[in-house]
Amino acid sequence: MQGWAGRATLRRMSLLNNRVSAGVIHGLFRLTSRCRFIGLERLPPRGMPCVLAAAHLSHYDPVVIGALLRREIDWLARDEFYRTAGSRWACEHASCIRIDRYGSAMRGVRDARRRLESHRVVGVFPDGEIRRGGESVLNGAALRGGAALLARRAGVPIVPVVALNADQFRRVGPWLPTRVGRLWIGVGEPIFPEQMGTDATWRSQRAALSARLGEAMREVYRELDEAFGLPDGVRP
Repeated sequence: MQGWAGRATLRRMSLLNNRVSAGVIHGLFRLTSRCRFIGLERLPPRGMPCVLAAAHLSHYDPVVIGALLRREIDWLARDEFYRTAGSRWACEHASCIRIDRYGSAMRGVRDARRRLESHRVVGVFPDGEIRRGGESVLNGAALRGGAALLARRAGVPIVPVVALNADQFRRVGPWLPTRVGRLWIGVGEPIFPEQMGTDATWRSQRAALSARLGEAMREVYRELDEAFGLPDGVRP
């Protein structure tokens, strides 16, 4: 998205994805929940593009992560979310990037790369979908290669993120201003694609970068557990 037309389109799309809305939701979550953080200083400075890769444990993850990190994040969203009027409106006005997982994903990949070239933050769930237990990257499962693909092509770092207990908002209690809810969020050290070297083939570089990302996400999870003693109920 370049030029005046591109900026105007992005402003229209960002009704739900800007500093004002993030600030309001951030205040709501701090009012209703006790929030614990590690690694916020590891976030790249504003204006620096990156691929933000998060473990996917809840449908509320994008809102919680964007609000608590107070960043405008353009999340990759599955094509299925565009099939009903309500969810399509939300995706379009949250500046999501539409990805067709069962057709050609290249249109979405090109859109994501343009956003990164425009110094945006692109959010990816490399689990592919909500995964818990042994299927979660936090318990050792392998990741899909989309985050590594984007970072390598755009030449930007990947930032691993873990948010825990966002699923509490399925209940009424955590929405009340009583601070009965609990949220944990951790940010890992940025991973730069060039750290994987340039001698190997593109496929092996992508695999190595995805494996390194998985290790980094598990390290963030361990840091959260060591710092706060995570209760069993929030473990993936």
